[in-house]
Amino acid sequence: MKAIVMNKYRSIDLLLQRLAGAIAAGQVAVAQRWREDEQAVGFYKPGEPGLSAYVSTHGQPPGYYDVDLEYPDLVDNDVGNVPTNCGDIRLERVLDLLTMHFGLHEVERRNWRQNRS
Repeated sequence: MKAIVMNKYRSIDLLLQRLAGAIAAGQVAVAQRWREDEQAVGFYKPGEPGLSAYVSTHGQPPGYYDVDLEYPDLVDNDVGNVPTNCGDIRLERVLDLLTMHFGLHEVERRNWRQNRS
């Protein structure tokens, strides 16, 4: 599997490592828009760029993230009870959200399941 090389903070780099299989399989792609931002990364579903997510560590303590989920063709992202923004969450919760949001199958889940509290 080819490594994803970007100049990112460790928290974002860990996220990219866990998603490397899904990225390599074409299930999700890294958005160019935040490539230069060391504390953030964006993802989208190939063939459906309106289905996207933005993950950031800006203003977060080490090991915590903010996630914004976007859905295609929705007025003001109104999705009822489905969360579109989650803040102050750990890596394992970010992976859960992205897995559900994009329908991912190739997500590295080694070591983090047993560390959940």
